[in-house]
Amino acid sequence: MSKTNEGQQDQIEDVVEVTDIVETTDVDGNDNTNWKALAMDRQELARKNHGIAQRYKTKADKARDNILTNPVEKKEPQSNDLGEKSYLISNGIKTKDEIALALRLKKETGKDIESLLETTYFQAELREFREGKATDNATPTASKRSNNSTSDSVDYWLAKDELPPASETKLRQDVVNAKMKKDTLRGIFYNS
Repeated sequence: MSKTNEGQQDQIEDVVEVTDIVETTDVDGNDNTNWKALAMDRQELARKNHGIAQRYKTKADKARDNILTNPVEKKEPQSNDLGEKSYLISNGIKTKDEIALALRLKKETGKDIESLLETTYFQAELREFREGKATDNATPTASKRSNNSTSDSVDYWLAKDELPPASETKLRQDVVNAKMKKDTLRGIFYNS
């Protein structure tokens, strides 16, 4: 029988049962039992069972030592208390990000939710968080009309007239090839 334990294959050995000795006799009632062979078999079984017992004892000792040296840490109760969340929502803190901010600050300060909401520190943090969110939401994303080139494009580095960092070898090669192509096309037309 085998068992997988944390990705490791352990072979579980069963202790071999020792059967009763049956004496064999012939027709005349003489004892024909091979006592020496039986003794050897029993001795081999005893050695095997002793080895199995030693391995189990070693595993038990290691497990005990592991428990003694690495005690199980008590987990703090989760801050997912519905009462706290509903209290936050009733006080105007409604988004998941704002709730996460309040619970993080609760943990950092060690205060309960009620007293935390009354502190000027929390009010300032919440105001700053909301302003940052508003700024992120107000900033337009790149559109077709905008000419914002990212730093990982060839056009960006051509306009900057520099080479990208040495760690970006593919981009460097593309920029050099584009510059060479641009230089070969220069001078063909009168206004280039």
